[in-house]
Amino acid sequence: MPEPAKNLFADTGSVLSFRTLPLHPVSPEPTGRYAAAVVIGRTARIVVLAPLAEVWTEPPSLTGEAWQIARGTAKTLSDHIEERWRWRHEPQQMRSEQVLEQERRRREAEEKERRMRTRLRTLTFARLLEEPLLEDWEPSPPFPPAFFRDAVAQLIRETQRKLDALGPKPRIPVVRTAMVALAGRIYEAEAAAPRTNR
Repeated sequence: MPEPAKNLFADTGSVLSFRTLPLHPVSPEPTGRYAAAVVIGRTARIVVLAPLAEVWTEPPSLTGEAWQIARGTAKTLSDHIEERWRWRHEPQQMRSEQVLEQERRRREAEEKERRMRTRLRTLTFARLLEEPLLEDWEPSPPFPPAFFRDAVAQLIRETQRKLDALGPKPRIPVVRTAMVALAGRIYEAEAAAPRTNR
């Protein structure tokens, strides 16, 4: 697949074409199918697309120019188009893939739960203080801005240090009080943050 576009610029009425993506991790790749969508609206930050009903085996040239849509934007639209086409043309394979996908998700969830139980059994405040905080925070809506993330991380670290100072097995009511206080401080920081930066 070509490198996703960094900035998608398309005027209302433009037709964008793209290669569909596999519906599930177990689905065949590449799909060998292409789809197209019409831009029905746009702002500086988002492009609203309406998929065309047709699916092609090679890139359509409806406007003489195919666009490469950023992967994150295309995935939901691609899934919708792939699912509709495949239920019409490959229902048996879709049923088989659904079973495989459900099994994959079940195993993944069980493994995630096992890792979490193992982690919690061996986790200490000292180790927790060494771990990075809020790594998956995005500096754009719907997430608050970076300065708020940094303030929250600092509040969490302060609470961790206070709990660490209580020893290896602090009393549950003391921990609960510290966590409630932390939640209150985060709420206060959020309420005090400038509205224009949210």
